[in-house]
Amino acid sequence: MAKFNLFKILASTLLILTLSSKLTAESVVSRFELLSGIKQTDRITQPPPSKLKGRDTYIYGKSPEQFLVDNYHYIPAGSRVLDIHMGDGQHTVFLAQKGYRVVGIEQSSLAIKKVKFLASEFEVRVDTIQTKINSYHPKGGPFDAIISFFRVERSLLSKISSWLKPGGILIYHAFTNKQLGKKEQAVDIKHQTLLRPKELLTLFPGMTILKYEEPVHLNNYTASIILKNN
Repeated sequence: MAKFNLFKILASTLLILTLSSKLTAESVVSRFELLSGIKQTDRITQPPPSKLKGRDTYIYGKSPEQFLVDNYHYIPAGSRVLDIHMGDGQHTVFLAQKGYRVVGIEQSSLAIKKVKFLASEFEVRVDTIQTKINSYHPKGGPFDAIISFFRVERSLLSKISSWLKPGGILIYHAFTNKQLGKKEQAVDIKHQTLLRPKELLTLFPGMTILKYEEPVHLNNYTASIILKNN
């Protein structure tokens, strides 16, 4: 009988500790939401693993680049945004989660498929256009903002400026050629067009620079800029 009572006491103690931990976690969540105004459901989360296999998997993952996460607020709320070379769609979908009206362009039918699948996982809407970027003609007039990640096409620079409204925001992010010196890379970038150091500062002379980063102490060598169209 004594052993049975001891077992009951231990079980009751374990249950109390479990409930206490759960309540503490819930209190922390509630306190975070109260202080920040951000619901936990609004934070960046990975969706369940997709059913895509082999070549269909997400090369760059499903999370956006940190530069966009830290700086998307430069784009006014509710803006109409163009994602050039949207790739797997992680940036397109991220902005759609934040309430932006996003149009994404990609030439590959496989990429379009992956973007649509990702959008459905996050339960957001994105408008996708399958076309060569140099053949694209915006419908509905210039955009409030444009983002471009990891693809540098210097022949496209003047078009980007014309696709952006006066006062519109451009967020541009790409690898520099220092990245080629890395022995290990997540993807093969040898055949991509890369930026030269500090080159990004000179590519859009008619725009005002709001922010610029080109860190050399991180794992990847990138250059990032936020500009306002004049």
